[in-house]
Amino acid sequence: MLLIRWVSTEASIFAYLQNSILIACFLGLGMGLLAPMPRDNPRRILPPLLLLSALLNIPALRQLVKELSRQLAGYHDFVVWNGDHAPTHPILALGGVFVIMGACWAAMVPMGAELGRLLQTAPRRMLAYSADIFGSLMGVWLFTLLGYLSLPPLAWFTGLAVLLLLKKSFRTPLSLLAISIILGLAAFGYSDKEHVTTLWTPYQKLQFGPNGKPNGWLVLVNNQFFQEIIDNTAENQIAPAQRPVVHYNVPSRLARPFKRALVVGAGTGNDVAGVVRNSDAQILAVDIDPVLLEYGAILHPEKPYSNPRVTLRCNDARAVFLNEPPGSFDLVVMGLLDSHTTPNLSNARLDNFVYTRESIAAAARLLSPQGVMVVHFAAQRPYIQDRLANTIEAVFRKEPLIFQIPISEHGWGGLTFVSGNLETVARNLSEDPALGDFVRKNLVPRQNRQIQPISDSWPYLYIEHPSIPTLFWLLGLVLGLLWVGSSWLRYKRLVAPRLNQPEDVFYVLLGMSFSLVQVFSVNKAAILFGSTWLVNSVAMTGILFMILCANGLVGRLRIPNPLLGLGLTVSCFVLAYLPLDALLLLPWSQRLPTAALISGLPMLLSGLLFGQAFQSAKDPGRALGANLFGALVGGALQLITFQFGIPSLMVLAGISYGLAGFLLFPRRSD
Repeated sequence: MLLIRWVSTEASIFAYLQNSILIACFLGLGMGLLAPMPRDNPRRILPPLLLLSALLNIPALRQLVKELSRQLAGYHDFVVWNGDHAPTHPILALGGVFVIMGACWAAMVPMGAELGRLLQTAPRRMLAYSADIFGSLMGVWLFTLLGYLSLPPLAWFTGLAVLLLLKKSFRTPLSLLAISIILGLAAFGYSDKEHVTTLWTPYQKLQFGPNGKPNGWLVLVNNQFFQEIIDNTAENQIAPAQRPVVHYNVPSRLARPFKRALVVGAGTGNDVAGVVRNSDAQILAVDIDPVLLEYGAILHPEKPYSNPRVTLRCNDARAVFLNEPPGSFDLVVMGLLDSHTTPNLSNARLDNFVYTRESIAAAARLLSPQGVMVVHFAAQRPYIQDRLANTIEAVFRKEPLIFQIPISEHGWGGLTFVSGNLETVARNLSEDPALGDFVRKNLVPRQNRQIQPISDSWPYLYIEHPSIPTLFWLLGLVLGLLWVGSSWLRYKRLVAPRLNQPEDVFYVLLGMSFSLVQVFSVNKAAILFGSTWLVNSVAMTGILFMILCANGLVGRLRIPNPLLGLGLTVSCFVLAYLPLDALLLLPWSQRLPTAALISGLPMLLSGLLFGQAFQSAKDPGRALGANLFGALVGGALQLITFQFGIPSLMVLAGISYGLAGFLLFPRRSD
């Protein structure tokens, strides 16, 4: 988890290459388990961690990493923020990706080898395996705690150092020196004097610094420009004729009069300040990142979050849409909440499920009869504009008003989509000549009315059409080269499960299916409860808890493999196409256990199928290694969702589970 969070933040291209670091870690663990070597001492994790610390902390090397991210961002079938430059040195950039992923791989190989040795010598194998799963569970919540406290990488590495030093072999002079250098680089190796404050939130790295304007602040996310805190009060000498068309004033001017407003993607407060300035409404301000809300309250010169009419809520926009009463608001504003990150173990960006047809419909349900919805978005491609417009039109059954707000010193600007009660909008435009003239001059036509709206089944706003983007094919090439090259250099042979052995194929299929179900479960949890860090942690906890429950039943309960395979296939197929509408109508207290029960069934049955074979495996390390290779394959196969949608994950998992349960019967060692 440390590697996923750290590398994906500092080498920003990995924030978009979903689960790539996780797959590299699985490759390292799996190879260590399948082909342990006597020299695979756990201390061998330190050199690759030293390399990564140097690459991601020393300024000159950081600049090279930043350049490789910029190079790979230019493939136009997949949108990366600020990725408008065509790649000029793609081979060198892929070489940099290879080095970073290779370092992650190298850190995990000795850990896999050590795990295999421990499992081989454990007197009670299932207890040892359960201890390993319990350790994973503790790791999830320890890292969740570090994120909740917004602690930086120094704290993450300090926690890792404490765990390493519990083992005597890490207390040698060279190991202590390496650990000290890693901690020193994390603490002092990189400083950005232009930004006075750097904070690591549960989602991202935030940097705050002066932007050169009166009372203004610049906000960076994961080392990329994100937003500005702007003083747009009348005292800031905005010309009276210009005030109606300032970005953050527009929603209120379009929806007058209104008494209740919802602002999602509130960030540091610019949108909320605009509603405060232009109305006397009660305002609910929502953002997923607690640190953005906290620092907005501290730094914003207009102090919108201190206004008694404003209520703050830290949550995912989708979760708020689902849980507020119908007709609660006269104005709903969706700010520029386009995402720069992907949650761990998901294959959708943080904002993907906010803009789906189902989410827009949930937001529309909150509008009063006279209510207006305003969606601001920085669409970097024409197809994104058309897809959003078509999605909004599909919900409201009428064409939205679309116009462009130019960027200025008073706001970031971007496309504005207006829907809801358009009679209210038309009246306000006629009564406000300056705004009406501005909108008419900046109307934006749609280019493609046939483009597919996004849905919860296919939420990929930033992909032009259903297909696997070029960048992911290149990533697959890098992973293939890493696997083949490391195998021959280290082991003089290709390290892989033996596909001519039913036992190895069995474990590969189970690992592949497990990985697919895991990604599906995290995505569905995002739909039901929002894409928050806590929801992701709870989803992972549920998965690991089901494995522990299955381990407890192994030996007490013997179910034939074909019956387990049938149960898994049926449950996967049902979950693939089970409509969630009924669950969304349940109160939160009932929705959580019901969702856990439904999604947890495949994990329980899978755990039983794996555990019954694992307890009697001749080589438990090899069995677990083959299982991790299968998880790696599943992590790669999750890309099929870009082509066929999220339900395809469960269809493929169901087929794979069925093959494992019906066709493959690992021989018992006794």
